Amino acid sequence: MNLPIDLSKVRFMATDDPEVAISWETKLPQTSAETGEVIWKIRTLVSAEGMQSEIIWLKVPGEPKGLKALGFFKPIGLRVKDWETQSGHGFAYRADSVQLEGAVKAS
Repeated sequence: MNLPIDLSKVRFMATDDPEVAISWETKLPQTSAETGEVIWKIRTLVSAEGMQSEIIWLKVPGEPKGLKALGFFKPIGLRVKDWETQSGHGFAYRADSVQLEGAVKAS
């Protein structure tokens, strides 16, 4: 199920420069099954007024050009998936792309 979520009051900041996501099994760069692009991961501080800030890892296909440590951005097409293994559980955050804060979205 896809639920629309209003992110207009949520801020996303890269805490470090984005880096290529590496597969645990193959030790090679992860690639998108849909596009074949290399997957990048962004360590992200998520904050909004009235909520406690949290650090998440956000993955996107293709290099998030222009995004550097301490840069603000908006995830485009943000999705969250829960996962569970014998050793734990959590959430995986994915986006189709990122838009630098203050940048004009390409049409």
